[in-house]
Amino acid sequence: MFAYMNHRRKKQQAVDTPAAPHAAERRPATSPPPPATREDWEKHGFGPAIVGAEVIGDFTGRWPPLSEMGRIGNP
Repeated sequence: MFAYMNHRRKKQQAVDTPAAPHAAERRPATSPPPPATREDWEKHGFGPAIVGAEVIGDFTGRWPPLSEMGRIGNP
């Protein structure tokens, strides 16, 4: 009985596991998020983070991503 159950489990795993070429076709193509703008920061940000992002944006020439809001707002 245990040999049958083990065989059945291996067979089911083989059916459930997609082959590598097929797995690539199922994943949607992703692109990097668009760069953040001043309007995005003013809409979603909070006071100290907006000021920090403005300083960084003036210094580097581009605004940091919104995901960095917490790090920028803390100092």
